[in-house]
Formats: sequence, C-alpha cells, structure tokens
Amino acid sequence: MRTPPKRLEDQPLFHITSVNVQTVYFDGNVDFEIRGAFDRTHGVHEGHGWLLLPQRESLVGDLKFLDHHAKSALFLTAERAIPNLKNSSVPYLSGRWKPYHVWMVIEPGWVWNRMLFNRGWSDERCDICRERIKSGEYGFVDRGGHKICERCYGQYVATHDLSFIDQL
Repeated sequence: MRTPPKRLEDQPLFHITSVNVQTVYFDGNVDFEIRGAFDRTHGVHEGHGWLLLPQRESLVGDLKFLDHHAKSALFLTAERAIPNLKNSSVPYLSGRWKPYHVWMVIEPGWVWNRMLFNRGWSDERCDICRERIKSGEYGFVDRGGHKICERCYGQYVATHDLSFIDQL
C-alpha cells in the first residue's frame, strides 16, 4: 500500500503568539523574538530552522523550546523587517533543508528541463538526495540551476511529495 504524498500542510505548524523587537543595529538589522507553540513536535529540533511564509518568503533563525511538553518555543531571527505574524500559523522546516527545497517540489508551475548530464557535469549532485549525477545519466535542471536526479524527480517532484524531509 502506497503512502499518500506529504504536503506542506503536513509540516509542523508554529502558531505565533507574539513578535518582539530585541535589538536594533546601526546597519538597520533587527533581532526579533517570535514566541509561539507547535501543533506537533515530530521532526522539530532546537537549533537552526526556517519559518515558511506565504509567497515563497521565509525567515531563518534559531529555535529554542521553552516547554517541550507544552510545545511552546522561541524563534530568534535577524532581519531588516518582518511581516505582522502575530496570531498566524506558519510551517516549520528543519535547518537541514532550505526553503527552496520545499518550493521546487510543491509548486506545480516550477519549470524543470530534463537533460543528459555530460562530462562537464561530472561532479553534480542531486539537490534532494545528494547522490552524484554521473556523466551520461539523465536528470532535471530548473531555471535557478538546481539539479535533481531522475529518481528524486519521479518520487518527489512529479508527485509534489515532501516526504524526503523526513526520510533523507
């Protein structure tokens, strides 16, 4: 029996209860403290991570649990400005991945070109599984130069399946 594809809504959601300015620097950067609670903590670890915002935006920062049992946490980020996030819920992504990994898999309009990797591509690696794409093999390249092997394209990109986030 095949497992249904993992979607963005299957990622842990961080319910934001407050956003506070901590420090304003001379160069215009601001340290923000974002407090909230997760709907679930499976796959969530303290340290580097991302909050995924609408329109392919994201915030990078460091996560610290305040009360693991209550699923409450603090997300610290430094940006020039952030949108009003109070009372919103946003997907969380482990720091092992970058937001573009999510967007390139879930967005149906993301353009991929199938191509034969030749000698000039001998050291290229798949952006998802990190396996080497060998000269003479087919793979896929997007407009930003991200490369995906045929296996990952078929298993994740073509089906818009984010299960690689937990599996790889």
